[in-house]
Amino acid sequence: MIPILSASIGNADRSKSRRVCPAELSNHVYTIEIVKELARQTDAIFKKWSGDYPEYNNIRRKNADGYYGWAEYAPFDRIIVTCGIDHIPPELLKQLAPGGIMVIPVGPPSGQTLLKITKEQMPDGMVKFKREDIYHGLLKVIFVPFTSANGKYSNSTDKAK
Repeated sequence: MIPILSASIGNADRSKSRRVCPAELSNHVYTIEIVKELARQTDAIFKKWSGDYPEYNNIRRKNADGYYGWAEYAPFDRIIVTCGIDHIPPELLKQLAPGGIMVIPVGPPSGQTLLKITKEQMPDGMVKFKREDIYHGLLKVIFVPFTSANGKYSNSTDKAK
């Protein structure tokens, strides 16, 4: 099955409708939530739903800074980032498996481009990344901002920790 990493802000959706869960696509799902209270709420939701939907038991969760991914379980065939950022975190690119795909909203808070990043391993061992705007320039999206461990937006000044 495909290992999937989900790095997000506000994972604990309070709506009454059940959304499609990455665990329905893979037996190996890893999700990171930086906001402690949201991580706690999400954990409670997943535990509650796991009785009716056993695939929720396949989700490993942690409260941490998603900017750095989850190297312990890398490489990931799919990475889904559900918060906007002005650049692609280098650690997430490193943790993407050859042939893997990352979907990430990139750009300013006023509107991001939803990018599909594909990692290719060349025959000579070189790595190549293909970037594709999912909406081909026709639509900007607005996601909640990526937040760093110190509570500030992850931008070029936060990266130098």
